[in-house]
Amino acid sequence: TAEGYTTYTCSCGDTYTSDKVAAKGHSYSETVTAPTCTAGGYTTVKCSVCGDKYTNNKTSATGHSWGDWKTTKEATQNAEGEKQRTCSACGAVETAVIEKLPAETIDLRALEAYGRSYGASTYGFNPDPNCFAGYYPAYTCYFTTMEEGKAKVREKVDGDTADLLSFGPVWGENEDGSIWRANINIGIRDNGNNSYTIYMYYG
Repeated sequence: TAEGYTTYTCSCGDTYTSDKVAAKGHSYSETVTAPTCTAGGYTTVKCSVCGDKYTNNKTSATGHSWGDWKTTKEATQNAEGEKQRTCSACGAVETAVIEKLPAETIDLRALEAYGRSYGASTYGFNPDPNCFAGYYPAYTCYFTTMEEGKAKVREKVDGDTADLLSFGPVWGENEDGSIWRANINIGIRDNGNNSYTIYMYYG
């Protein structure tokens, strides 16, 4: 940026300068920094002679290129789930919560009817809602879906029936193997907090 010249100095202290030479001027080169998902891009201009530099051509960040959400942990009625998505440009991963599933409304009357039907079809018991001749100890359990409830009812019926039939059969069997003069009734109480007490009456 400045003219060049040579200064001559005599031993007596006298000095003079040679003819001035025009400045060479800068020799700039450019380096481009591309934008990323989170940072803007720009061009760096630098002189190879004197090191002077500056930036221009600034651009905005591109933003993430998110893929589809993928579930990494299924939500349940008792716990939240989790999902993630990945940026195809930089590999960044974003995580989000999946809300708990809404609590299923358990139809206790339908579940009781299923229990009576199960006892009748599996063991030949006659379902009778008015049968209270006897009962087995109540069975308290936890479930949050109708299918889980059915499994618990089957567990109760199978266990109590096995004990009941081990003494007999008390009431005898028909030719087709069904039990005569035997009735079964299922009652279920909702205790709250997904807790239920299953009662089995027979006679």
